[in-house]
Amino acid sequence: MATTAIKNILDTLRARNVRISLNGERLQVEAARGVIDEQLRQLIKDNKEALVAYIRQVMRQEDITIQPAPMATSYPLSSSQRRLWILSQLEADDTAYHIAVGYRFEGTLEVQALEKAFQRLIERHEILRTVFRVQEDGEPVQVVLPAEHSGFSLLQDDLRDRHDKDEEIRKRLNEALMVPFTLTTPPLLRAGLYRTADDQWTLLAVIHHIVSDAWSMNILMQELMQFYFAESNGGPATTPLKIQYKDYASWQQQQLLHGGFDEHRAYWLSQFEQGAPVLRLRGDRPRPETKNYHGGTVRKEISHRLIQPLKTLTQENGTTLFAGLLATVQVLLSRYTGQREMVLGTLVAGRTHADLEDQIGFYVNTIALRLPLDAEKGFRQLLAAMKQTLSGAYKYQDYPFDELVKTLGASRDASRHPLFDVLVVLQDATPLTEKKTGVTDQLNVTLYDLPLTRNTSKFDLSFDFVETAAGLMLTIEYNSDIYLPASIYRMGDHLEKLLEVLLQSPDHAVGKADYLTENEKQALIAQAGHAAADYFMAKQQIQLAETAR
Repeated sequence: MATTAIKNILDTLRARNVRISLNGERLQVEAARGVIDEQLRQLIKDNKEALVAYIRQVMRQEDITIQPAPMATSYPLSSSQRRLWILSQLEADDTAYHIAVGYRFEGTLEVQALEKAFQRLIERHEILRTVFRVQEDGEPVQVVLPAEHSGFSLLQDDLRDRHDKDEEIRKRLNEALMVPFTLTTPPLLRAGLYRTADDQWTLLAVIHHIVSDAWSMNILMQELMQFYFAESNGGPATTPLKIQYKDYASWQQQQLLHGGFDEHRAYWLSQFEQGAPVLRLRGDRPRPETKNYHGGTVRKEISHRLIQPLKTLTQENGTTLFAGLLATVQVLLSRYTGQREMVLGTLVAGRTHADLEDQIGFYVNTIALRLPLDAEKGFRQLLAAMKQTLSGAYKYQDYPFDELVKTLGASRDASRHPLFDVLVVLQDATPLTEKKTGVTDQLNVTLYDLPLTRNTSKFDLSFDFVETAAGLMLTIEYNSDIYLPASIYRMGDHLEKLLEVLLQSPDHAVGKADYLTENEKQALIAQAGHAAADYFMAKQQIQLAETAR
């Protein structure tokens, strides 16, 4: 099979968060439950020999390795870290880049073992005890502190006597989210353990994005439980890490300096050599002159009756659920604005190197997708175009978004995020209990899904999809200085209606796809009726007045 065809298969697997590797002579496949359906399983089976051969070839030819950086008192920032550092200097009290997660423990919990597990986790991952300083020449650097100087302590409180436990926990988490971190002072990770019953606890953790990302939070919790199991039951220790985040950051900056990403750079520059179209989406309020992070969130559940047909349609066209959701958002924004080209952002894990898969740190990369739209073509054809766009973006995903913005050198609009205003992501919602955590039957650990009252937003709009047993949970994060909540609720309804219409007629022109709900149609009909009646009465009055003359 041609190398291009194999790469296309790998792009498809990567887009659905399916990892493949060689375990000796065997092809090892890892994915969240439900991701690998019959069609994807058959695709892997039919191309097994070619995939094994390709991986062997890459392993033989791979001569780019991430080596540990020479010992020093400080280390360079990665490109993503540098952007967050600059933002932290502009907005000293900004909390938009805080990551929060909650887990519920049920059973027998040994609190002292959990505290020791946190200590071992912080010892293992240097980034959890890293702070950020400025050198005499003004250059920001990261400094790794000894484990005993991490500043971390597990806060504890007993809420068993409270009748409003869930509300109190939500209050504690929201308060923790709104307390700014000081990047020059440890810790940049906070955690609290709240006992809600004799056999129930809730663990809440908040960490700054400059030292973590969503993938990292999964690793953090899995390894925390592995260390907990080792402390309480004498289990085996984890394998030492080959490298640390500081080593990756140093390697990345060397690659940028010596042309290691030149092919990736050329691809992205070609995408934006004629500039980036600005999304002309009308807001409820005038856009502030300077971008801020004031925000709110709206949640909407999208039924399984729509998601399953969307999965089927995307699989028939050789693409992914994410591609279908991204295309639906694109059509909706095009119907709102009349634009036939736009740029939407999304996120990639940024862990294309094997040594980064078990790392905690800020690896996630942003990619800006330039998306044309032919309004006369159908949804099925749009999916084909989306597949091609995503294939190129994934292939060249290693070039840091922040370097692209800097390289383009265009005059920045201070009121907008660079290159795009709207982000679209599909998250992996695999429950912790389905991952290998080393937890015994004495303790059940589950994700604590408590909606947060976040009042920050990094973008004008973010469409965050999470697959659930019932379908999809969509969280729309919005800039509250531009949009009102009612408009965002309506946008969620429009997206669901549009998806239904696109699935019913995937070959009809997307530029004519209806997105209004039945209630809105009835209201418009009534409004038009009133307008017609008012016009008729006005005409009669004019005629009577003319007769009286």
